[in-house]
Amino acid sequence: MTDTPAAATVPAPLPWGAWATFGWAVLATALGQVMATLALLGYDTDGDLTVRYTGPVVALATLILNPVQIAVVVAAARRTGMTARDYLALVPFRGHDLVLGVLTAALLAAAIAAYAVVTGRALVTPFQIDTYVTTPSVFWLVLLALAIVVVAPLGEEIIFRGFMFRGFVREGRSPLLPIIAISLIWTLLHVQYDWFGLTQVFLLGLLFGWIRWRSGSTTLTFVLHALVNFESAIETLIKVGWRF
Repeated sequence: MTDTPAAATVPAPLPWGAWATFGWAVLATALGQVMATLALLGYDTDGDLTVRYTGPVVALATLILNPVQIAVVVAAARRTGMTARDYLALVPFRGHDLVLGVLTAALLAAAIAAYAVVTGRALVTPFQIDTYVTTPSVFWLVLLALAIVVVAPLGEEIIFRGFMFRGFVREGRSPLLPIIAISLIWTLLHVQYDWFGLTQVFLLGLLFGWIRWRSGSTTLTFVLHALVNFESAIETLIKVGWRF
């Protein structure tokens, strides 16, 4: 009587390494930028792409850039043998993590607002004002709101707290340095802001990274990011007033 051979064990899928992850993220960003630029060439800018922050330009660029980036990192995630949902941590979150995230985000927003008041800085950035006042119609305003409150947070969280977090943060190791690195990279892409705005972005990146680590859910960081951007849009509306 011969022994029946044991079933071969299949190794669990491994995430991309840090450098491969960074390379995929760069590719996703580059392809997204190319597609957005091509779309803007067809928009009425007279070929002048220095017209960067009008409402329609921001809306179009955001609505094209982010889906392209998402498609690239989803493809990269699937190549590991994991589902994109699991790899990017697009999973449900616990109620107490939501409460914690909202409270900490509110405290951070209050601290930033207090600093702005004490130092005499404007809380609403010129970028926000310029984007809003150059939006020519309600149609474009709806597209701009969709881009800023939904599409941009979704794309950025999938790439940074989803894809890059998976590749940078290793089980059994401290997540601190990877979270800082991811937050710094995310901040450097927000070239439309001055140092005060960049500092806010960096601090939010640290908060979102911590929440992602604690909750295990990129879905939650998307919700928080969308709420932060919605609050920022309301601030702009209050500052400038309804234009239509």
